[in-house]
Amino acid sequence: MDAQMLDHWKQYRSKPLPNSDGPRWLTPPPLESLVGIYAERLRSGRVDAAVVVLRTMWAVASALREDQRFQARADALLAMLSSTLSNPTVDYSALPYGDQAMVQQWLTRCPPQLVPALRNESSPGDNFRHTFYSLSEEVARHAGDASDPAYIEPRLVAAALLA
Repeated sequence: MDAQMLDHWKQYRSKPLPNSDGPRWLTPPPLESLVGIYAERLRSGRVDAAVVVLRTMWAVASALREDQRFQARADALLAMLSSTLSNPTVDYSALPYGDQAMVQQWLTRCPPQLVPALRNESSPGDNFRHTFYSLSEEVARHAGDASDPAYIEPRLVAAALLA
């Protein structure tokens, strides 16, 4: 039964990570998708249902926080959710302007030290640049000595890998 259900999601899965049993999802859901579920309940006047959505997000983020791969993003979501849970109607002012306006409002609630975990939400270009430089640094650790004739500039290797 479980294998049949997983087959429906085959196109969205990739190989499991080492020391990980089960599927690894290719991309995390964008913050706008999560906020949209909550906003839909607010728009329909169902604050009680919106609170249930927030509590569900809180529970999922708390569970994901235990895995080091998801900890930074889960911490950022938990920080944003804590103020939203304390007053679910705090987003009423952004509600008429759409989900993207609510996403921007949620991002203002994220503590500065957790913003890098959400950089791809707020600034895709910056996220790409930081990813490029992180990859360059990792390649440099393995590149060896610059005096070696076979040495290739780590930034060129990173650019080739990303291309």
